[in-house]
Amino acid sequence: MKKKLNKKILLPLFLLSLSLCIFSLIQGTRAALIKSQDYEAQFEMYHIGITLNENGEKVGQRDYKNGEWTTYTASLLEGRDTVRYGEVYPETLSITNSGEIDEYVRLTVYKYWLDEKEAKRYDLDTSYIHLNFSKSENWIHDEKASTDEREIFYYKKPLSKGETTDDLLESFYLDKDIKVTVEETSTVDKDGYTVIHLTYLYDGKTFCLDAEADAVQTHNAKDAILSAWGRSVTIDKEGNLALGKEGN
Repeated sequence: MKKKLNKKILLPLFLLSLSLCIFSLIQGTRAALIKSQDYEAQFEMYHIGITLNENGEKVGQRDYKNGEWTTYTASLLEGRDTVRYGEVYPETLSITNSGEIDEYVRLTVYKYWLDEKEAKRYDLDTSYIHLNFSKSENWIHDEKASTDEREIFYYKKPLSKGETTDDLLESFYLDKDIKVTVEETSTVDKDGYTVIHLTYLYDGKTFCLDAEADAVQTHNAKDAILSAWGRSVTIDKEGNLALGKEGN
């Protein structure tokens, strides 16, 4: 029987496209209750607050005062439904102390993929989502606690009432190589021809960025941070925070 070398290549009939899914999450505006300072720590809890800013505008806020929470949330990247591969998009994130007491803050940024059914896809490569962080020396990157999907940063200076951090995130872009990331499978048709199927792995997928900001009081800060965030830190006489040797 003569061997057939002909190949058919089947390609999708639609263009490769991506949409984005951005959320602003405010969690953990909390103060730890230190056993030896129960009353003072609880009192400070009544005046703590934090606001997440995108491009200088408030997109999330959570304040606690006099026994009540005040919460505000809005979506990031409003009006931007799709992005172009390789194009850099300005995108800044910062935190404002919207409470009444001094506090230390951290900002966690997550990146991941969703499929067409909005289910998280753990098998897709998050390194195609490039986040350009600022070079500010006031943000400390917790490399031990960070992962491919999560970046954790602590602001080393305590924030006074109404004070805002330096920008952390500056911009983002999607790698151009996504366009040529394909999965190849083959089948044999009824005529004995090998049919090659090329599937663009990221076609129709959604990339997501989540921003999570939280804060603790400066009173008994080392114990509060260890209790609330599980992170060992040191604080110098000027109040500057540094990460300890232990991981998260």
